[in-house]
Amino acid sequence: MASPCLSVSSFQSVMKAETDKVFKANPHLHDQRIDFPWCTGYLGRINSQVMFLAENPSLGRLRNAAKDNTKRDPELQWSISIGDRIFRSALVKSGFKEAPWDGRGGWHCYITNIVKMAALASEWEDMSEEKMIEIAKAFAPVLKREIEVMKPMMIVVMGQRTRRLFLCLLCKNLLKLPLQTRIAGVKHYAFFNRGGKTTENVEEYEVDFKRIKAEIDALSLV
Repeated sequence: MASPCLSVSSFQSVMKAETDKVFKANPHLHDQRIDFPWCTGYLGRINSQVMFLAENPSLGRLRNAAKDNTKRDPELQWSISIGDRIFRSALVKSGFKEAPWDGRGGWHCYITNIVKMAALASEWEDMSEEKMIEIAKAFAPVLKREIEVMKPMMIVVMGQRTRRLFLCLLCKNLLKLPLQTRIAGVKHYAFFNRGGKTTENVEEYEVDFKRIKAEIDALSLV
């Protein structure tokens, strides 16, 4: 198991400071924390062996969450959409989180976004990949710090575009992985918000998570 040198409160302070630097250096990027302070863009246990890597927060989902006082909580990030529920349920069924799927705490993994800036899905989809890469590069120091602290045994990249952005940052030497860190991949949970929610697809998704958990458990014994 990874043994971060930072306490949870210290880690949160570091993450806030690193993210603040990005928004200060890039005033054209909108800091959603002004309106949605609970949206940190990361969640979970910092001394876990696995990091699940997503793309960026959804501004639309944040606006929906803001209508419900019970959802304005950092612990309830990734809990609004159909895809969020399927993602969290897969984490529970594979042992990466304790039940219930929408409960606070009980994390045996860490979840984060490459980009800590929320955007409307339609606007993000319309953006050129070159522009996405530029934004990802701006936030690379934050992800770099997360990886340095966690030293994860595995980074599970969610979605093909997330993978392209992640590999681009690696190729540009903006990130450095510990020697023991392996890279795996699963579908992005947004797939289930876009017509992908079938029994077969959900079952296949859950099997992928169980496979990843088995791989991590096997590596822990080496």
